[in-house]
Amino acid sequence: MASNIYEFDTIDPSLLGWDALLENNFDKLEAYNHTLLRYQVASGEIVVSGEALNLYRDTWRKAYADGVKQPVAGVAIESGISGEWVRVRSKGPFTANCFNFIGSGEYIYLNNSGELTSIPPANNVEIVGYTLAHNKLFINLLPISIITVTSSITLTSPNGTVYTPTIDNNGRTEWNPV
Repeated sequence: MASNIYEFDTIDPSLLGWDALLENNFDKLEAYNHTLLRYQVASGEIVVSGEALNLYRDTWRKAYADGVKQPVAGVAIESGISGEWVRVRSKGPFTANCFNFIGSGEYIYLNNSGELTSIPPANNVEIVGYTLAHNKLFINLLPISIITVTSSITLTSPNGTVYTPTIDNNGRTEWNPV
């Protein structure tokens, strides 16, 4: 049965290529829910599946916790090179063999090297999501631009280190170990 809400293709398992139709229907659903973004890779960039990406001038580039190539817009679900179109998940579960998280329930941050890790960087802290398993991340972006800073907020890393915020001269939040 066709859906006029999502404009799904009708799938008949007896037809050759039914699996491609099913995949196409999932892509439509994700696009409808605004969790799957598709843009070209920026000039000179190489995108690898599982990397955190920043959207810059309508193109993807690798994200870093440097206050410039931030915030994270999502995690690449496929690889590509300059000029190619790449899909990026902005919310929801994502499994990748390149992930090697310790366990489930840990916050995952973007670090200064552009890697996803359970250890927050000293500055430009940005939560990308949390772990569901050693190779599975639930992407739930908390951009640095929407973190509200007051004197009573602290951030505790999974290893127990406590961080307090300060605001630099450019209005960016820096998290410092206590």
